[in-house]
Amino acid sequence: MEGKSGKNGVPADVSRIGFLPGDGIGPEVAWPARRCVEAVGAAVEWEKISTTIKQTGAGRGMPAILLMAPIEGGYGRNGRNPLSDIKEAMAIHASVRRLRSFACGPGPAGGMDMLVIRPEGPPASFSREFRKGDPGWTALPGACDDGATAASLRFMNLRRSAEFFEFAFALAQQAGRKKVTVAHRTNVFSVTDRDWLKCAEDVSRRFPGLELEDQLVDYMAMQMARSPQRYDAVVVSELYGDIIGDLGVGLVGGLGMVPQAYYGAKGTIFTTVHGTAPKYAGLERANPCAMILTASEMLGEIGEDGRGALIVDAVRAAFEAGLRTPDLVAWPETGQAVGTGTFANAVLYNIKAGIGTPKGRPVIAGKGPEKG
Repeated sequence: MEGKSGKNGVPADVSRIGFLPGDGIGPEVAWPARRCVEAVGAAVEWEKISTTIKQTGAGRGMPAILLMAPIEGGYGRNGRNPLSDIKEAMAIHASVRRLRSFACGPGPAGGMDMLVIRPEGPPASFSREFRKGDPGWTALPGACDDGATAASLRFMNLRRSAEFFEFAFALAQQAGRKKVTVAHRTNVFSVTDRDWLKCAEDVSRRFPGLELEDQLVDYMAMQMARSPQRYDAVVVSELYGDIIGDLGVGLVGGLGMVPQAYYGAKGTIFTTVHGTAPKYAGLERANPCAMILTASEMLGEIGEDGRGALIVDAVRAAFEAGLRTPDLVAWPETGQAVGTGTFANAVLYNIKAGIGTPKGRPVIAGKGPEKG
């Protein structure tokens, strides 16, 4: 592609995207997502990223935007998940899940499209855990009471909270959202959550175009189960974020349907909510939708909203044709069960054929032009 000279030899009108296909089912979903980006004609330059990013260092020529599938590590393994090193290198401070259902697709919540925005950072930034006998234990209120064996200390940092709300409201506004709902539990955490809520109210005054409401998080969970369509952008603390976020994941069809982005001072990571699922690797059981929709969100970040929308239309058209991956066959309206490659190829076919646009029609099941 021709264009002005840019950084590291990449034309100025081309975005450098770091690409990491991940482990387990990662490559099976990451490569189709990358091919979708290429199929819509987005101006991107791909760069392979290593999981040893902490050693190679952030900010020394590394792309500011990463498209990556899940990396092995974490549960049941010794050592630190490489994603933690990457997040640290990118100085991640917030995460965003987009919970979107398709009227013709899986899940019980048709018409749902909400953002869940929560702070991210080292766990010690938000709370600290103690066991009886740990240094500092005796200084904790109630530590000497009969039967006390463990304690959790929560932190409320006004400066960090204000910075987070500035980011959250600005992102909601940029995404065209009209209402922000702040979750809290001031009836239990009368100091920390009340200060959190007041901080949100103070920052919200600088965003007059956004309607602000607050709700107790338990009430919100009930309302989401009944009518999730009423929520637009939801801002939650680290304590409630994964709970509300995972409730929404279930409502839109499961882990294979939800993209996730991590925002930091040194860049943005676009990935999925689901993990590596190594037991399903190579079995054609992985749902590529989360990674493909993640690629669509990434295109929005680099100003390619229209091309990102083409990807979403192509996914929708595949659902309209009745295609479902094995994880989605639990819903009564389920159509034909197909493997990872077949579903991904159907999406690619829809993109290349212009299907999913007003003049297009859904692809017929199994008619993908490429394999794998």
